[in-house]
Amino acid sequence: MLPFFIPCIRVEIGSDAPLQYEGSIPSDFSVPNAMKSLYGNFDPSAKVSVATLPTTGAKSSYFDAGQKINVRPFWVIGAKDSDTSKIYLLTFATPDAKSFGCH
Repeated sequence: MLPFFIPCIRVEIGSDAPLQYEGSIPSDFSVPNAMKSLYGNFDPSAKVSVATLPTTGAKSSYFDAGQKINVRPFWVIGAKDSDTSKIYLLTFATPDAKSFGCH
């Protein structure tokens, strides 16, 4: 059996945390365009996309079906996979309501 290593990285996320970049990101990659493509909208001044959760499907104890959520990018990672360049855009979401707190 081969040993394996799982990196543990502390990432600070929040509406005012800086967007983190890692690896080789193509110069023509645009976070606002990627967020628009994924969520249909992006406010560059607030750095947020607003999405509505589906009304059917898996239930969550953190979000209600049909609830609006604020989605923010926090990490962009460039990587190679079998000579193919890939970009991973990591996001986090909070309810649109002002009273949300982390658990």
